[in-house]
Amino acid sequence: MSFTLDPPYNTGNKSWMYNNNYIDKEDRYRHSKWISFMNKRLRLAKRLLNDTGIIICAIDDYEFAPLKLLFDKIFGEQNRLGTLVVVHNPRGRNDDKFFASQHEYLLVYAKNENNATVHNFTLTEEDKKQYKKSDDISPFAETSYIRTGNNSKRTERPNLFYPIYYNEKANELSLNKQQGWEELFPLNKDKEEKTWRWGKETFLKQHSTELFVKKVKGENKIYKKRRLTEDTGKRPKTIWHQPKYDASSNGIMLLQKIFSKKQTFNYPKSIYAVKDILEITTNQDSTVLDFFAGSGTTGQAVLELNKEDGGNRQFILCTNNESQICEDVTYPRVKKVIEGY
Repeated sequence: MSFTLDPPYNTGNKSWMYNNNYIDKEDRYRHSKWISFMNKRLRLAKRLLNDTGIIICAIDDYEFAPLKLLFDKIFGEQNRLGTLVVVHNPRGRNDDKFFASQHEYLLVYAKNENNATVHNFTLTEEDKKQYKKSDDISPFAETSYIRTGNNSKRTERPNLFYPIYYNEKANELSLNKQQGWEELFPLNKDKEEKTWRWGKETFLKQHSTELFVKKVKGENKIYKKRRLTEDTGKRPKTIWHQPKYDASSNGIMLLQKIFSKKQTFNYPKSIYAVKDILEITTNQDSTVLDFFAGSGTTGQAVLELNKEDGGNRQFILCTNNESQICEDVTYPRVKKVIEGY
């Protein structure tokens, strides 16, 4: 099971009611009232979530800091899978006094991070263009066999620093020192001692098909083949800034298209933001619960994902029907999507 939450952001514009009263900007206790409101619901959510489940919550800067601390307390800091920044308003918010806000956040937590799975995104046709080369096995892209980033220094992973011998004439690699073969070490362009990507055992098993040598500025360099297969995907990143996440064109205008009229619901999410987070945090048989259902974006996202990948995901949407939101928007939207608006 996964939860997607889009709670009231507590902006003080009378969009959120607590104990039958609207909370405005002048209320000195508005933050504590909001966090109390969320505390009860998140504790219940944790009880409902299964051991492999993931909870996703959208929020902006009004309550981001206290909400993150509350999530850390209830779900455990170790179960925080990520904090994503979604650029949902690329034009910037005009009524901000100092900086025009463009983004909001998605907090992603697991019931137990050891049991959770976050999938890669399916590659687009544009993504596949980077796999320009091919051999008898598959298309591939090339990447240096020298490790970069964390744990890439010899002092950090000394077992991954070892000589590899290359026979240029025969185009062969070996761990055995032989006369006339060139000795290669994992040295970067500044001649710093780094590490190889694999240990010796993996090298022996895979070097004949997965590694190759080419000259770079007159020097022989070892490269690894990054293969394109049916399982190849794109790891999700923490900043989502594509035009499809624009909440105006793919949220407000989408609702207008579905209902053939203008104002139906304030601040709907982009359908693609919700679809994408569900694509990577659910499987084809997941149940998705949204207890801040709003306009029903989660329901539409689940239906569209199922149509695209043949899944059997189910969704549960909950709303208190404030201002007849359920009767006028949520339920009709889901019905129209099912019937083909």
